[in-house]
Amino acid sequence: MSLTTTVKFDSTNDGVYEIDATSKVIGGPAVALGPGAGTCSLTLNNSAGTYSPRGAGTPIRPLMGVQVISESQNSYHGFVRRVFQDPRMPGTLTVECNDWMWVLGRIDVSAPMMREVASDILAHRIADLAEVNEHVDNPRFKDDLAGWSNLGAAVGARVTSGHIMEGLAAQDVTGLTGIATGVRYSLPHTADSDFQSKKLSIAAYVWSEDGADVGEVVTLRLADSVGTIADQEVTLSAIPQRVTVSGTFNGAATDFYIEVRGAATNGAEAVRIGAAHAVFFSNAIPRSFAVPGSSVFEYVAPRRRNAGEALRNCAMNELGGIIYVDESGNLTFDTRTHRWIQSASLTSQATIDETMVDLRLEENAEDLIGEVEIGYTKWEVGAPGSTVFELFPVPVSIGPSATKVIPIDYGALVRDHIIPVANTDYFIRSSPDGDGAGSDESGNVTMTFQDFGEGAQVTFVNTVARTVHLTSLAIRGTPVRVSSDTAQVAYTPGGAPVIASKLTYRYDWLSRETAAQSYAEYLGDRYVTQRERIPVTLLNRTAALQTQQTTRKIGDRVTITNDNADRSTKLNGDYYIDSIRQEFAFGAMSLRTVWDCSPVDAYFWRLGTGELGDAQTLSTTTALAP
Repeated sequence: MSLTTTVKFDSTNDGVYEIDATSKVIGGPAVALGPGAGTCSLTLNNSAGTYSPRGAGTPIRPLMGVQVISESQNSYHGFVRRVFQDPRMPGTLTVECNDWMWVLGRIDVSAPMMREVASDILAHRIADLAEVNEHVDNPRFKDDLAGWSNLGAAVGARVTSGHIMEGLAAQDVTGLTGIATGVRYSLPHTADSDFQSKKLSIAAYVWSEDGADVGEVVTLRLADSVGTIADQEVTLSAIPQRVTVSGTFNGAATDFYIEVRGAATNGAEAVRIGAAHAVFFSNAIPRSFAVPGSSVFEYVAPRRRNAGEALRNCAMNELGGIIYVDESGNLTFDTRTHRWIQSASLTSQATIDETMVDLRLEENAEDLIGEVEIGYTKWEVGAPGSTVFELFPVPVSIGPSATKVIPIDYGALVRDHIIPVANTDYFIRSSPDGDGAGSDESGNVTMTFQDFGEGAQVTFVNTVARTVHLTSLAIRGTPVRVSSDTAQVAYTPGGAPVIASKLTYRYDWLSRETAAQSYAEYLGDRYVTQRERIPVTLLNRTAALQTQQTTRKIGDRVTITNDNADRSTKLNGDYYIDSIRQEFAFGAMSLRTVWDCSPVDAYFWRLGTGELGDAQTLSTTTALAP
């Protein structure tokens, strides 16, 4: 079956894939998509040296973008990780690629304390922090509302009570009476050319704090001194949600804005903003988060943590969530309820039978579970205002007009930090001999405190041309420690074989015993009977098969039948696609596809949206799902 596939590279990562290497592909591409890091590898005919990394043609080098499109369907989007020329294969160039999860695995992030945060919002914020060159200097209103101003009759106020998404504060905006009212953040810049004609991606996290405006609409606007660039409306709920929009600033603009406004119709009267974010569009991580997170984490504060690892941990603590990069290059977070809600997972998208594939079946004793043990975290909260850190050794000298940065690790979580107060929490003296020696120099030193849940960073800047001395430094806050007793639940499903496996998981962000128990019972009941492992291998022998190979996505539901002969596997049921591998060959003209599949979830009752007395169907009162 003929196959139209293109392989292109983006030399500047601006979204324009200008290097078309399709005609030079002599091996692969071989693509893998699924939880973890997606990969792509291929070999090019480089006999003319066109693609040599150090050549004068159109060199292919690490970190360039790459895309594979087959039959007008995205197959892979990622980045070049490695290129090499092997003298044993003269005239060739081998290219190995990875996706955003690999990029995120190269970046460390630190976040302030986040409390009662949903898993999807946490994943979004981890990805935000990993994006390069944040343009919002005051994204979470840490000390004040610097950079923010009011529009029309609206009033923005920094608040520290109620639900705070991260850190110690949020911004409440009241007095919204339509699209002309709201708050504006002016993006700081050194020169107008920093933003002129540049494309930005901006985001804000918004919700209705008191619930009065749930269902009402607010608008996120990207604007400049010339006018409106782009709007995106969002309907408020009682929990934070991320709204984003992108656009290109005008070439003559001199001021550049992020705005949260009311709406022309059905506009909210008040909104709470948890954080704001802005990066150049080329640095933004595209995302696909279709379903809000089901898990809520009581305390989370990644500190100098690998972003990829933090995202995987977030998905794991979602209890059945997965995170991966899809075929279009979107960072995708599927919650544990994703497949119970999305139409492509509720209804079979295709039937694969004996005429299409020779099916391989495996049953493994490791998949037969007799006991489930789930470990979770119990938190113990200490006294507010406790001393959680004291600097040692002291004194620390700060030279004339010098800067001293003190990174701090608490070794545990701390919430409700108190910003250090001069001559109470820290002392700056002219003499190094103690807190009372010499004269007070604190007025000549500026102090900046950056709080993180597991630590902090304190920066002292000496503004005078003489040496001063930091003779003591203490940080106060509310310590949050992991309980010393073991927090775990166990479940033994009925009918389990005596020698079945024990399934053990530990979730360090999960702190709700009821959630742990519920998940343990779900896993036990799901795996107490033997589960099959099914890799479904397809070849593009027919147009129908080729369509399935190029259009099916991770999470899609398919029907597998293989029961027409005594020697067949006797399978006849519905399965989810958990991962996809694509192997193009013969100059990308033939395609071998492998789906790793798992049986669909057991039935459970789901509350619908109908009225009392309705028939029990998928669209009314209650329904069996999936």
